[in-house]
Amino acid sequence: MISDNLVTHGPHLRRDSALSGVDYRFESCLHNMKPFDLVAVKPEFTKNYEHLFKEKTRLIFLGEINQMPGHGVFVSFDGNVLTGLHVDSFSVVPEDEA
Repeated sequence: MISDNLVTHGPHLRRDSALSGVDYRFESCLHNMKPFDLVAVKPEFTKNYEHLFKEKTRLIFLGEINQMPGHGVFVSFDGNVLTGLHVDSFSVVPEDEA
C-alpha cells in the first residue's frame, strides 16, 4: 500500500479526507511528471546529484510528497529509493530515448 503522504494521482493533488480519500483537487503544478514516468536529472543539475548516482542515470518517479510540495520520491533500477529530491531537477525521458 502506498502511503497517504505520497501524491500518486497527478501533480500536486491533495486528498480530501472529508470524502474518504476518493476526491482529488488540483493545485498549482510546477512539473510535468506523473507517477511511474521514467525521468533523468536535467543537465544543469547533474553536479548537485553526482554524489547520489552517475550522470544519465534513469529513475522512476513515484510521486510527490504531500507535506513537501516540490519534492518527490524516486526509485532507481537497482532498487534504491530516493526521497525528498527536488522534482524540478528532473525531466521526463522521451520514449525514443528510453
